[in-house]
Amino acid sequence: MNVHFIESYIFLMVLAATSTSFVYGFKENGNCSRAVLDYCSMKLISLGDVDYVSPVNMEQMNKRCKEVKAMEQCIKDYAARCLEGETRNSILVVVYGIAKTNKSYCSSQKRKNAHISFGKCANKNKKSLDKFMNQMIVDYHGVRLYKDPKLRIPLACCNFYKFKDRLVTLLNKDCPNEAVEMERKIDGYTQDGLNLLCGDYTEESDLCSKIINKTPKWTKSVTSKAFIMPMVDIFNSL
Repeated sequence: MNVHFIESYIFLMVLAATSTSFVYGFKENGNCSRAVLDYCSMKLISLGDVDYVSPVNMEQMNKRCKEVKAMEQCIKDYAARCLEGETRNSILVVVYGIAKTNKSYCSSQKRKNAHISFGKCANKNKKSLDKFMNQMIVDYHGVRLYKDPKLRIPLACCNFYKFKDRLVTLLNKDCPNEAVEMERKIDGYTQDGLNLLCGDYTEESDLCSKIINKTPKWTKSVTSKAFIMPMVDIFNSL
C-alpha cells in the first residue's frame, strides 16, 4: 500500500469533509480506551446497536443527523489521538465514506424522506439485520488470527461482502423498494475503504470464493459491538 498516496488522499478528504466542534470529556484527558471507539462506531453505524430505532418521521431524522455528525467527529478525534500510520489512515478513509454518505442524506429533504421510508423496513427486520452485523464482527475477530497476514485484509473484505449479500437478499425479499436505497447507502459508506484496501478482492471477482472458508472460527466472546475496532486490530496485526 502506498503510504504517501494514502496520506495525500486523507488530506484532501479531510479538507472536503464537514467538521463539527463537538467536544467530549475524554478528548481533554486523552482517553484511548477501546470502549470509546467501539461506542462511537456502534452509534454511528447503528446495525448491531440493540437500542437503535431507525427514524420514521422528520423529527427523528433531524435528530439522527445531529447524532451522526457527533459520532463521526468522535471517531476522527480518536484516530488522530490514538492510532498511527496506515491503521489511522485506513480508518479515516472508512469514516470519510460514512460521513460523505450521511451528509448526502442529511442535506436533502428528498434523501431524508428516502431514509425515513427505509426506516420502517429496517425496524421491522432489525433482529435479522443486527444478527448479520454481529456475525461479521465475530468473523473479524477470527480474521485477525489467520496464519498468513497477507490474507487478513482480503478475508475482511470477503466477509463484508458476505454480510452485505445477506442483508440485501433479506430486504429484496421483504421490502424490495427499500432494498435499493439500503444498498446505495452501504455502497456509499464503504466504497472508498473497499477501493483502497481490497485490491483484486472486489465484490464482482471470484477470488473470495477461494478463501472465504478459510476464515478462522471465533468461539470466544467478542470484545467489540461494531466492526471498526476489530478492523483496527486486523491492521495492527499485520
